[in-house]
Amino acid sequence: MKPGLPSALANFELAEIVVPLRQKFFMQIGTFSYPLPANEPVKSYAPGSPERAALKKALADLKKKELDIPMYIGGKAVRSGKKV
Repeated sequence: MKPGLPSALANFELAEIVVPLRQKFFMQIGTFSYPLPANEPVKSYAPGSPERAALKKALADLKKKELDIPMYIGGKAVRSGKKV
């Protein structure tokens, strides 16, 4: 007799019990359709490529901006006055 199983189920493998139960109770909930996942195209960023030029332009634009990033202490925004 297998430990943990009632005597009526002692001769069955666990997979023989679980799989039919799973199909009976869980597989009939509904049908699902979802789109297949697709990755973004891989960009090379090689020297002279348009992707690299666009990246350098975006970085230069971000460096020109001043950001005031607050600290949150006790749920309140605290500003130091220093701009990054």
